[in-house]
Amino acid sequence: MWKNRILYLLSLTSAFAFHCFFSGWFSEYLLLFLLVLPVFSLLLSLPAMCTMRLSATGPSEAALGAETSVVLWTSCRLPQPRCRFCLTVQNPLTELFLRRKFRPDSLRIAVPLPTEHCGTLHCAVTKGRVYDYLGLFRLPRRWTCSLSCRVLPCAIALEDVPSLQALQPLGFFPKAGGGVSEYHELREYLPGDNLRQIHWKLTAKLDVPIVREPQIPAFPKLVVSLDFSVPALEIDRIMGQTIYLSQYLLEHHIPHCVCWVSGTTPREQWVERPEDITSLIHAMAASEKARFSNESNSQTRIEEGGISYDFR
Repeated sequence: MWKNRILYLLSLTSAFAFHCFFSGWFSEYLLLFLLVLPVFSLLLSLPAMCTMRLSATGPSEAALGAETSVVLWTSCRLPQPRCRFCLTVQNPLTELFLRRKFRPDSLRIAVPLPTEHCGTLHCAVTKGRVYDYLGLFRLPRRWTCSLSCRVLPCAIALEDVPSLQALQPLGFFPKAGGGVSEYHELREYLPGDNLRQIHWKLTAKLDVPIVREPQIPAFPKLVVSLDFSVPALEIDRIMGQTIYLSQYLLEHHIPHCVCWVSGTTPREQWVERPEDITSLIHAMAASEKARFSNESNSQTRIEEGGISYDFR
């Protein structure tokens, strides 16, 4: 705080000039008081400067474009001194880096987070400094204050849903728990079968109880390849369309694997159940921007602007 230091030097200069032209006792005490005041302020402020703490809280998740913020607050058992610090926000997926300096006047401040793009926002406090009560001396502090907030994408509908005609079932297997299915297998009735599954017309024709057993087709492996080396706006669209595509494939009972490159590390996430989509969303949001385009050989490929579907 240079302003406080300049004011103190002006006051000290004025007291010295006053002492030169006025030799009374008051000028001596005034000059002595100004000379001792910084030392007294430092000794009085030092316990508070050493025990002052800075904490941060914020949401661990946020929707894309939602208004959210990280809350920073200071705590001190003694009268709180002035402080300064820098808050850095990084998003490895979009290569975002922000640095803001704060000189809080209150014990609690809310800092808005940039949620216009998907990814993980890593917030950390750096270059902390605490000043004495007069603002003449400063003490560097290293507060281990950090948190992460994942900005999650929303599903975006595909204009042209990929055709699944190339996916021919390799076989069928019974559906666990029965229920409704587009595929059935006819067989003779066994004790314990659900009476609702009886095929009455065929039973009357053959004079033998026949039931329809629900079947689920077994499709070949489907690989969805993503490219995270594109700009941030394209990454948001790719992630949203991937969520929509995974939901579409699961509705047709097609498990699949989503592959991408995080930094220089290949990543993959299998989606076989609806709850796996949540794991996929978190895994994509925790990724880094790819340093090279993710290319793979496939037998059949349908390009969809950043998303490719590999039928293997």
